[in-house]
Amino acid sequence: MFFVMLVAAGFGRAWYGIDGVWAAVAASVVCGVSFTAALLAAVWFRRPRQALHGLLLGMLFRMGLPLVAIVGFQSGRGPLASAGVVGMIAAVYLAALPIETLLSLRIVNSSRGG
Repeated sequence: MFFVMLVAAGFGRAWYGIDGVWAAVAASVVCGVSFTAALLAAVWFRRPRQALHGLLLGMLFRMGLPLVAIVGFQSGRGPLASAGVVGMIAAVYLAALPIETLLSLRIVNSSRGG
């Protein structure tokens, strides 16, 4: 995840200067918090009878927090919005999603004993 933030910060610096770096940091924090919360939901609800609850709660965190952040940044029209934070959130989200998916699959497989 840190590597994803560094790449996003590099692009942000090249396109928008220091505001682009801060946009990349904000995007990485938003996606990092949402993916961490989704992984915690997978840990808390990993029993077979709780799988649907874990899936739905994980989806709420995984998709809801970045969406709320995008709406908040875009409606604020501050320097981060003009530095492309919405695009950064989308890019960091898409880059980090396979990482989070692989980690959650490991959590589910470890609960099955496999």
